[in-house]
Amino acid sequence: MKTIDRELIDPVIEPGLEKLHRAIRTLASGLPMGSEVFLSLFESPLESRKQKWMIQVTEEINKLILREKVKIEELMASEEFVSKFMHISNIVLRTHEKIKLNALKNALVNTASSHTLNEHKRTVFLHLIDTFTEWHIKLLQIYRHPEKFLSSSDCTHKKGDLGSVRYIKTIYPELNNEDTYILSLISDLMQKELIILSSKTEVHMNPKSKIMAKTTSNLGDEFLDFILDEHSEE
Repeated sequence: MKTIDRELIDPVIEPGLEKLHRAIRTLASGLPMGSEVFLSLFESPLESRKQKWMIQVTEEINKLILREKVKIEELMASEEFVSKFMHISNIVLRTHEKIKLNALKNALVNTASSHTLNEHKRTVFLHLIDTFTEWHIKLLQIYRHPEKFLSSSDCTHKKGDLGSVRYIKTIYPELNNEDTYILSLISDLMQKELIILSSKTEVHMNPKSKIMAKTTSNLGDEFLDFILDEHSEE
């Protein structure tokens, strides 16, 4: 079964400056600060990030090939896969956030192996990954499966509560004193119609479990399925 030879792109075997370096040199040549300063600051980290991504992609695609989910010839002939690979790779070079990098990896894998979403919806979802922070994704996961993060004792109402903001801070104490920021994250998820709430502070409760109820929309569920691997929400 034909797979991709990782050694072809491993920097230990083949230290590559090629396309990315040429593009950066072209960009740097027009900077008033001088191309040498720019290259010394950014060329090596960008090349390292690119090589790490290419190795990861190779490993993930090879897994799909070995499980007979895809054929390399079909991927290379797929206009959408090539376009999505270029789109995702550009986003990868612009972020260091691990949750976003994992989301981008899973998005590429799902683009290669799954046909449950149409091409245009996948494009919209890639844009969301690009513009969202890792906190958007974390909060969306809470709204999808609150029972995995909260107990009934966490969901008691107190005077002055800002709805689910207190629950979110219970799960992520590092967001204490960040009420305004949390509300802005919730607002973003609402505007993109990934969660169903009438206000940023609204909380839906499950009457049986006494825990905050699921409030993600179908679109929100599809987005999470697209960016998470099968073990992410276990």
